[in-house]
Amino acid sequence: MTHLHQELRSLLEKEAIPPSEFDIAHYLGSSQNFLHLSTPTKEKIVRHFVDSHSTTPLRDWEILLADLAKSPIHEERISLGSILARHTELRISIHPSLIDIWLDTLSGWNQVDCLCQNVFQSEQILDQWSRWQPFLRTLSHSPNINKRRAALVLLTKPVEKSPDPRLKDIAFATIILLMPEREILITKAISWLLRSLSRQYAAEVTAFIDLHESQLPKIAVREARKKILTGKKNG
Repeated sequence: MTHLHQELRSLLEKEAIPPSEFDIAHYLGSSQNFLHLSTPTKEKIVRHFVDSHSTTPLRDWEILLADLAKSPIHEERISLGSILARHTELRISIHPSLIDIWLDTLSGWNQVDCLCQNVFQSEQILDQWSRWQPFLRTLSHSPNINKRRAALVLLTKPVEKSPDPRLKDIAFATIILLMPEREILITKAISWLLRSLSRQYAAEVTAFIDLHESQLPKIAVREARKKILTGKKNG
């Protein structure tokens, strides 16, 4: 373990609290050890940690991220995305192939989403489209369900923020590919992505649902239509 990793672990473990009776491992779909930190506590620790190491070389950060992705501690794994969200230079330098490697060891919706939701922005994806397009397609065809979920979740914020048709087109193509699946990791992510698409493309999402209603997960049809009608998932 590097000194950087040891420092982060010490900061996280210092704030650990006893577990409650709630089965957090089952809920999150993860089997690692839990420190039971609240999200605000974890985010505060990571924010201070990143800010206090502003001169640390990017290569040292990449080594840390690789170690966090396979850590036996859940809070370390979900810190991976928090570090990238906070460290702009590091995030922009990350090649999608590294994300693919990290996803080999991440498990459960929480670990996948903490890395993939609202971390990699539309500008970065579009600026590096020649890397990201094949990467997203590869994820959507992966036998690893966590990677297939990542293919959907990685697009949720970019399609909300950017009207670029490349993002819209790959989002709809990914949904078409994965919509026969009925695992909740996939059905909920399809619903999420359709609702995100409706921010820029409400008419197209409505037409898409009308065309594919029999193949789409029922939860995705229900929640996306409610989002378009009311502006809320469960309006």
